[in-house]
Amino acid sequence: MIINRLAVVTLALFTLSVGSYAQGSNPKKGRSTTTSSLEQITENKATSITDKAHVEAGFINVLKIKDSYYLSIPDSILGRDLLFAGRVEQISNNKQISAGQIRKDPILVRFQKKGNRIVIEYPQDYRIVNEKDPIAKAIDKNNITPEFQLFDIEETTKDRSYIVDVTKFFTDEIPYVSPLDGKIKSGRLEAKGVQIARMSVNDQTLEVSTVLPFVSDRDASKIILRYSLYLLPKVPMLARANDDRIGFFSKSKRIYESGQPVSTQQFIARWRIEPKPEDIEKFKKGELVVPAKPIVFYIDPVMPAKWRSYVKQGIEDWNRAFERIGFRNAIEAKDYPQNESSFDEFSFRYNCFRYLPVEEANASGEIYYDPRSGEIVRGDIFWYHNVIRLLQEWRYVQTAAADPKARTLNLDDATMGELIRYAVAHEMGHVLGLQHNMRASYAYPVDSLRSATFTQRYGTTASIMDYARNNYVAQPEDKGVKFTPPILGDFDYFSIKYGYQPILSASSTAEEVPTLEQWFKDNGSDPKYLYGGTTVARVMPDPSSQADALGDDAVKASTYGIKNLKVIVRNTAKWLYKETETPEIYESAYAAIFKQYSKELGHTLSYIGGAYEFSGTIGNLQAKQKVVDAEKQRQALAFAVNEIRSISWLNEKSLIPYIGSKADMLFQKQNDVVDDLLGNFIPSRIIANEGLGCSYTIEHYLNDLSSSILKAGAANDRYIQNLQIYYVQKLKALSENKEQKGTILSAAINAQIIGVKGMLTLRAEKLTNATEKKHVAYLLQILKS
Repeated sequence: MIINRLAVVTLALFTLSVGSYAQGSNPKKGRSTTTSSLEQITENKATSITDKAHVEAGFINVLKIKDSYYLSIPDSILGRDLLFAGRVEQISNNKQISAGQIRKDPILVRFQKKGNRIVIEYPQDYRIVNEKDPIAKAIDKNNITPEFQLFDIEETTKDRSYIVDVTKFFTDEIPYVSPLDGKIKSGRLEAKGVQIARMSVNDQTLEVSTVLPFVSDRDASKIILRYSLYLLPKVPMLARANDDRIGFFSKSKRIYESGQPVSTQQFIARWRIEPKPEDIEKFKKGELVVPAKPIVFYIDPVMPAKWRSYVKQGIEDWNRAFERIGFRNAIEAKDYPQNESSFDEFSFRYNCFRYLPVEEANASGEIYYDPRSGEIVRGDIFWYHNVIRLLQEWRYVQTAAADPKARTLNLDDATMGELIRYAVAHEMGHVLGLQHNMRASYAYPVDSLRSATFTQRYGTTASIMDYARNNYVAQPEDKGVKFTPPILGDFDYFSIKYGYQPILSASSTAEEVPTLEQWFKDNGSDPKYLYGGTTVARVMPDPSSQADALGDDAVKASTYGIKNLKVIVRNTAKWLYKETETPEIYESAYAAIFKQYSKELGHTLSYIGGAYEFSGTIGNLQAKQKVVDAEKQRQALAFAVNEIRSISWLNEKSLIPYIGSKADMLFQKQNDVVDDLLGNFIPSRIIANEGLGCSYTIEHYLNDLSSSILKAGAANDRYIQNLQIYYVQKLKALSENKEQKGTILSAAINAQIIGVKGMLTLRAEKLTNATEKKHVAYLLQILKS
């Protein structure tokens, strides 16, 4: 899954690496200056620190004397904005965090001279106010800049550089940016072992590696932290306004204006992609130009060679979108340089695809940006070890019924490579600033996903930033169908246009807005250009915006999908027989099948009490909703209940000798669905929707629910018995819930219990089968007790 981070996030998400770090970091040699060559710039040659120090020159000079480190900060750097970040460079136990990861967003800092000290300021840049506005002074008084570190000036050079001792500062854990927390650190810090392993500098970054050993009575660990100071441009990039219809990670600032309520300005996170000055005329004429500063990504050599080309493709696939807005070679993927001494994979200068040797099945794209403008200055893609297994399982449970080559958990290289390319491209989307678009797959009619012509052109979704994995709708008789997402979808091309196409006629964020608005209008009502972000809920409130869903009708899509799952579970023992000598692979396959079934069933529940949501615009931020019609809600309810009544097929007989009976798991699944149907979400949404004109009332819903669950079935069917027993127990518990007393739901539940008692009493009078008669009597006993 795909995680994304931004100096806000992740994205992050929403929203969808590496071993060489274990070798340690090779010291990087900067430009070294002998003691004598710096004598002429010091005021006191006899006692000068520079007389004794090894000096490395950069935007700030680094001076080293034995185990002490000094910075020589030129006057020109004072007041300049820098990003300060901390990451793990090496670690002895990566259960909680791995090398390369940044857990806290970088912060904006500045060096300032105050008297005989250099201080590190921590600007709180969250407000915007016109300096000429009368309230500006009040805002300033309530927004003073704090300082979190002070250094005594040891020396001042003739060229107005200030030398400060930073040894203690960088041998302490710096909480503002440290990625460590209590779970990561084991025991107490052993002060005698703390040391700066390396400090290096260039024209843009200062890099510091600090060794932190921890000891306790039972354990010991060692962590090498990397601190980075990154010099930001003097003039921030022009910020671009965010829009709820597009799905970029964004930064917010509060705007204060006399006589007006506080408002919020949001601007997106994006890279600085712009023509070189000498290419602007070519760009205006429509010629493709290389941007002034392309995005370069370096691929960890630990990634197996046979997959590396697919990783490069996934990263560079986004060039297709940049070409549509006038740029070629905007993104370049390269292997780690092998013979380039200046390359440092942990430096803030380099964007890296990293492998993480952890058991988690995941991947993530993370970005770090200039909070003044939203300019992304660095990105990483993290590739977790077990994501390969996850991709294989998805392909198996979603397509094996219709695609013979997917009937294995050891896919051929070409099939596996396509999945890796997709996953990397998704994460690269996060690195470009894009969040998940869970609504993109809803743009496609379900039946179109069974069409070879349609799927070969459009894949499974209108955006690769969706969680639309593989085509679980396609049936075995559908020939020539594409089973995987598109390389890029129509929404992805529009996202890159929105975020990156230069608007050369605009000189401010506000001047860009009319052009951005026109682009939305140009899309018209085409569903491929609708956006829906990530929502976390037990039952999704919007059926059109769900993770792992396909098509514009979840009931229809899940009907096809579950039909395929029945084929897959019946054949798993046969298809995977030669792949293992232990039953573990069957357990893994069954778990994936069950999880896929749960997702597809869950998609349909979203219709019940659901509403379609449509984001507003820059000028009108009021969200719009359309309640799901009553007939669709009834259809979804009937489908869901029918599924859990007939769930026994998931206890596949051919797999029982290998993995045992799954009856208990299936009973619990029935109970979980009943909890959803009578839980905190669906009933309250139905009641709320009545106020919006929906004709499907809570009374209608409970009548339908009771009728479908409690209707007679096979007398000895334990699954139907379990479902009905749990349902009446749940009704009884809700009627006794003191927190619900006096509510509309409580009244409806109690009325429903009266109706159910009458229905069951009439049925009991007509029954002749002894088993069924006892079962109905027990249901009545639960309700009467």
